[in-house]
Amino acid sequence: MNKYHWPANNLGELISFLSRQHNGEIRVVAVSEKVGVSPQAISNMLLRDDAMLSSVEKIANAYGYSLYLHFPAAPDPIHNVYRRETSGAGMLADLFEYIYARNYNPASLSVKVGCNRSVMDRALRCGDIKVSTLNTILRVLGISMTWEWVPSYDANRPQQT
Repeated sequence: MNKYHWPANNLGELISFLSRQHNGEIRVVAVSEKVGVSPQAISNMLLRDDAMLSSVEKIANAYGYSLYLHFPAAPDPIHNVYRRETSGAGMLADLFEYIYARNYNPASLSVKVGCNRSVMDRALRCGDIKVSTLNTILRVLGISMTWEWVPSYDANRPQQT
């Protein structure tokens, strides 16, 4: 499937999205111009096969899309204390509810994943995490995630009736 020279293990969904936006041929310069960053930044991101989730969202927004991540529903009801604690996690809030339902917390999960506790705290506080770390969390928990690219509302576009 991957006909590009980028690894696409972590950013496969992003590369597929960009491929659809560019009719199958992703030009780094075109992407960088659209996003407003240097071609080197885009090239490095694709070659490293990793990016912060906020960077992927920025790319989606530059193309007129919103990115939604879908996680499985938490296996047990979650108490309101967890909802309050995950309120800053943005689209990762559902993942953190799942994590708490599995009796993990940011400290215990960071040990299990093998990353610094500050990474989990930042993800919980701001909803931003490296895609590779997110994928590791998913593997550790034995769950999957789906990416959904939804066209953003365009105020200049005539409404369908």
